[in-house]
Amino acid sequence: MLAQLQAEFPEDVQITYRHFPLPTHDKAALSTQASEAAGLQGKFWEMHDVIFESQEEWASLPVDQFQAWLVEQASALGLDNKQFYSDLTSAALVNLAKSATDQGQAVG
Repeated sequence: MLAQLQAEFPEDVQITYRHFPLPTHDKAALSTQASEAAGLQGKFWEMHDVIFESQEEWASLPVDQFQAWLVEQASALGLDNKQFYSDLTSAALVNLAKSATDQGQAVG
């Protein structure tokens, strides 16, 4: 719905997105890292949407299998898999996800 509103009113609607990976969700930080890693290749929203729209597919996977699933999705989106994996597991994106959790908790 947000994308539709922005398309209809491009001068009036701006979407601001902030990650808030829940500390109690075992795949939340990795999801943040995946969308940001895809974003480094220009596909943030595409990966974001795949993750949220496919929760039933990956929710019960162990974390290591979820990571492999994310790499498969990156490939399906046409991303460079080696670069995606390198970015996904980089200290910079691990720290970004942790920082997003900390900031979210700080503002309640």
